[in-house]
Amino acid sequence: MDRITDKSEEYLFVDNEKFGQELFVRREIAGKDSLEIAQEFGMEETEYLELENGKGKVTTELIQKAAKIYKTDPLRLISSVPGAVFKEIENATILNASNFHTFQGVNEKQNDAILKLIENVTEINSRVMELLEKK
Repeated sequence: MDRITDKSEEYLFVDNEKFGQELFVRREIAGKDSLEIAQEFGMEETEYLELENGKGKVTTELIQKAAKIYKTDPLRLISSVPGAVFKEIENATILNASNFHTFQGVNEKQNDAILKLIENVTEINSRVMELLEKK
């Protein structure tokens, strides 16, 4: 995100390519195809793919809708550097806890929730590796 000064006004400029990369990465991590996400945005698939390719028009409404779909802060979508999503996963507190491998829950329900979390992290890691292999 860059600042542009035009005489008396200063405003922010959203880098369409970075925003498009962010949409692509988040869609891939979610395991959804472009048609599914396009429908959630309420647009045609070709229009959505233009966004991912950095050629679509990025509006405030679009950023807000993307934030809702991907359950994230709108500012993260427009200000993050490529790969920031991976850093969020990599730096997650629960993954870095020194006693994570020896964790014992209070009850069976808590243990099941922790196991589900581990399965989800493993699945995300697999998807990330697939993405990196494609690039």
